[in-house]
Amino acid sequence: MKTKFLLLIVLLLQTALALAIKVEGTVLDEMKQPVIGATVQVKGAASGTITDLNGKFTLKVDRVKEDILVVSYVGYKTKHVALKGRSILTIELEPEVTELNEVIVVGYGSMRKSDLTGSVTSVKASAEEAARATSFDKMLQGKAAGVMVSTGSAAPGGSVSVRIRGTSSLRGNNSPLYVVDGNIISDLGDTADPMSAGTGGGNSRADAQNPLAAISPQDIENIEILKDASATAIYGSQGANGVVLITTKQGKTGKPSVTVSANVTFSTLAREIPMLGTKDYIDFRNAKEFIGEDGTPMTMDGILSVNWQKEATRTAVSQNYRASVSGKSQKTTYYLALGYSDQQGVIRKTGVDKYDIRLNLDQEINDRISLKTTSAFSSINTSMTSGTDKLANTRTSIVRHMISFKPYKGVSSGDDYANYDEDLTSPEAWFTDYDDDSKENTFNTNVSLDVKTFKWLTFRVKGGLVYRNKERAMWFGKLTSNGSQTNGKAGIAGLTTYSYNTEALMMFNHSFTKKHNLNGTLGVVYNNKQVKQTSVTGEDFFTEDLRADGISQAARQYPYQLTKTGEQLFSVLARGVYNYANRYVATATFRADGSSKFDKKNRFSYFPSFALAWRINQEEWMKEFDKVSNLKLRLGWGQVGNQAISPYQTLASYNSNSSAKPDGSLEPGIVPSRIPNADLKWETSEQYNIGVDLGLFNQRLTFTADAYIKKTKDLLQQIALPYASGYNSMWVNNGKIENKGLEFAIEGTPVATKSWNWTIGGNIAFVKNTIKELGMSPADFGVLKNMRGYWGENVGNNTYTKFPANVFLVGKSIGLFMGYQTAGIMQEEEYNSAENQQHPLTMKGTEMLPGDVRYVDQNGDRVIDDKDRVIIGNPNPDFTYALNTTLNYKQWTLDMAFNGVVGNDIINANLIDETDVKNANKNVRKDAFFQAWTAENKSHTYPRLGYEPKGVLSDRYIESGSYLKLSHISLSYLLKLKKVKTIQSLTFNFTASNVFTITSYSGYDPDVNTFANDADRIGIDLTSYPSARNFTFGVIANF
Repeated sequence: MKTKFLLLIVLLLQTALALAIKVEGTVLDEMKQPVIGATVQVKGAASGTITDLNGKFTLKVDRVKEDILVVSYVGYKTKHVALKGRSILTIELEPEVTELNEVIVVGYGSMRKSDLTGSVTSVKASAEEAARATSFDKMLQGKAAGVMVSTGSAAPGGSVSVRIRGTSSLRGNNSPLYVVDGNIISDLGDTADPMSAGTGGGNSRADAQNPLAAISPQDIENIEILKDASATAIYGSQGANGVVLITTKQGKTGKPSVTVSANVTFSTLAREIPMLGTKDYIDFRNAKEFIGEDGTPMTMDGILSVNWQKEATRTAVSQNYRASVSGKSQKTTYYLALGYSDQQGVIRKTGVDKYDIRLNLDQEINDRISLKTTSAFSSINTSMTSGTDKLANTRTSIVRHMISFKPYKGVSSGDDYANYDEDLTSPEAWFTDYDDDSKENTFNTNVSLDVKTFKWLTFRVKGGLVYRNKERAMWFGKLTSNGSQTNGKAGIAGLTTYSYNTEALMMFNHSFTKKHNLNGTLGVVYNNKQVKQTSVTGEDFFTEDLRADGISQAARQYPYQLTKTGEQLFSVLARGVYNYANRYVATATFRADGSSKFDKKNRFSYFPSFALAWRINQEEWMKEFDKVSNLKLRLGWGQVGNQAISPYQTLASYNSNSSAKPDGSLEPGIVPSRIPNADLKWETSEQYNIGVDLGLFNQRLTFTADAYIKKTKDLLQQIALPYASGYNSMWVNNGKIENKGLEFAIEGTPVATKSWNWTIGGNIAFVKNTIKELGMSPADFGVLKNMRGYWGENVGNNTYTKFPANVFLVGKSIGLFMGYQTAGIMQEEEYNSAENQQHPLTMKGTEMLPGDVRYVDQNGDRVIDDKDRVIIGNPNPDFTYALNTTLNYKQWTLDMAFNGVVGNDIINANLIDETDVKNANKNVRKDAFFQAWTAENKSHTYPRLGYEPKGVLSDRYIESGSYLKLSHISLSYLLKLKKVKTIQSLTFNFTASNVFTITSYSGYDPDVNTFANDADRIGIDLTSYPSARNFTFGVIANF
């Protein structure tokens, strides 16, 4: 009986096995390589199998339609695969990306974050932040230690200044290199000034515009900032000021993912300059210093009160819409995005319209060959204001006009402003008779082909193109000052830029046994950039109907200007990274650059780097410190270059000229304009960096510290030549600069529960630069004797701003402010003193009277002149800092960001005009009138009414630029729609940006640098566009 029972069991088991179905498959990693030893089991079953050397597995299942396979492997996400009747499978695992295993994009390749030996910071923005951002470079503010972002112009489409580890060159704009998906988009040029010719053309200056506006922040997946030379040396002569690598989005999920976002922003003037109101202005105008004892006082009769700052500005309404679809099939990854934005400026008639489209494709042709393309096109229309020109006065600036114009309108005499000292109509003329319109199209594309010859070796061929076409048209009608002088003036400037790049790279990543890994890149790169600039100017129009479009009808046309430049760069590069036992990492890079900008004998330069990292936490003796999840010491050295000069500077050049013939006609010809310097060569920066990365509690608390010294030699300088030479200047290599700095960053997650999550982080950076050598003859600079140095450019070109802003001296920081120290106001007691009566104190040959600004006589000779100038300010900050925090509660998210600057000074050149009380023909600041010196009110702050400015830089115009700003506060709510088939989720968000600023600065905003890309004018605020306070409402839908 027992035997029969056993036979029955065997038969039943055989029947069950006969009913089981065999399932076969292959498990691959993210690189399509076999995963050896992955565990594969049926969900709910106790047994399973593992993959073999080829990543293959075989097992039997009972229910091929219902069963689910569970595939797991160390370092990868566990994957659940529903069989659904399938018996042959290919399963691809995704890496379990922790912070240390995260792959970071570096120059011409990528590596694990744990293998980094240089100073690299990753910046990631939330979807909400990207949706409300107008330009990605502003997203960098406060996100990385040592990266300072300042505003060149707060106008829509205005320029932004980014500095990585301070200023280290006296030429060029010191901006970092921007690389988008391998294409270099920096320094694509801009249009010439459309108004540079004709009447007043020598003083013209068109506001700079932001060339990075073509990139949509919502398309960006990652931003990596390479800061030290060991990280940037792979870019050679292009990496001297740091490198910003931008990677755009690719498809991730298997099924199509659709995202639609929309937001609307309301912007208001963040701050008004405290000028006199109408009644106070009338009191100011009726002062006896202006009308005398018997003059006829002005009254309110026939005039209407106006606050021109409010009249010229508005509550701007901006809109931003974007839709994207992304996905991933078995062999194709795709990302398609379309966007439209309409950004209005707070000053009327200013704004930016932008349309753009992006398509990224990644096609796996077979197991060894893949093709990848990224393409983006944008069309941008910009309407700018008239900002800072060289005259910097009310005639040529809407900002200056709306602040300083008399605060009323005439209602009885047809708005007659004939008595105004500059004979202008009201600021309304800027909105009816002035245009500054730009149309720009940008196309950015690249194609790369990867061929994997071995598991560890890949060859890549890549080509890229950046095309930029732009037209900028300006018009001054007869109601503007420029237009009234010329019977209308128009200018049109054009720009066409082609930038090509090709790469041939060999990338390898090979492990030897279990402890040795070697990866790197070898390759050649070729860049070619062609720039064409055109401009034409016309004056005297019989009709204004066509404005700039009617430039061909101008009675007086100036010669058509055409400039073509080309430059090429050929490079050979190499990088190797050796990792031993996941503890010791060594990185070496080398790049040889050959530039067409230099003569053959100096054409090539070589830029090596070397760096080491010790992952101390991986040592056996550190295992007992289980709370330490990361401890890495980094040490790096490298050299990078700078070729921040225009093409052809090593060659002789000629300009057109004309000479009069006996009959009075002109004979055209050419004359030499530049002395060639065949010895001109690269600037070279050598940098040492030491850093430490610390992670605690499984990376819930991280800390990074870096210290560096950066030495730049062979500075490219344009030195002045004696008049007898027949030339104005010449380019030479001479000088050294040293930058020293400390950077600290910390981030922690104090709370991490199912419902609550709170992260908080911050960074702080200290930097000090010093000019070590300039190669110039000693000279006197004010009270400083036998100094080697030179003066920067004048602040402006009118009577009261025609003085240099900065001085560059050996042994001092870059661009210090040098001018006159003051001691309040000259009082009657000092004026009547015996010493002063015997030896009157004079300023510019004029005796100082009671109520005048009291300039300090530094050398005691009773004559205030150039010899009395001293250092009165420093535009370089002592340190910058930022604080960011995010609080999550279930579906709610609260996000705040602060940033600040400490220790820098600003030349508030606006005060020259806003406190000018020499007459009453324009408005002034309230304090300049109410606190003016009188015999009865002996003020020590503001001079007497009728006092005329001396046209010099003094400490009266120097203000502290330190500030703490709440950059933004944002609240969002994620609504998950589980029961709705079409929409997965909706995210609603509200953001207030530029919420408040704690500062003593009296201008619109201390976050300002009017001449952002001018190395000879640093730290100046001159008629800058006012900043706005923004309130954004948005929604993001995921389908």
